[in-house]
Amino acid sequence: GFNAVLSEAVDHPHLAVYVGLRGNKASLVADYVPRRDIAVPTGLFASDLPDALLKRPGVSSVPSFDARVRATRSPAALAASCDAASTSDVAALAAALRWHVDLWLAGLEVAAAPSDPASVAARDATVRASIRAHEADAGRPL
Repeated sequence: GFNAVLSEAVDHPHLAVYVGLRGNKASLVADYVPRRDIAVPTGLFASDLPDALLKRPGVSSVPSFDARVRATRSPAALAASCDAASTSDVAALAAALRWHVDLWLAGLEVAAAPSDPASVAARDATVRASIRAHEADAGRPL
């Protein structure tokens, strides 16, 4: 997995991606990590991709048991798994990942400077601390 963490000079969400294989399950978690409160989902956060992906019979939602992750998730978060032997479902996860990243990159190309860099920087510090704490605990029961 990886995180693309932007500076406070760019008004665009961070990107978090985790792809995994555990046992016979392939999984994908991808999100546009909000850098401000989202009262009404628009733009990147208005995506219907998570719902469309989860309508596939072989794909299921992956809940997070970590409150730190749930607190920073956006409405467009993808968290899904499928049987690793199902080539069509694994291909659907890969296509969803590509679409998710491509949409993020397209928005990054046109992102402007935020009007409130201090508040973006403050939220970023909180989000980064939360992500670091989550990753430090990865693999350990919470």
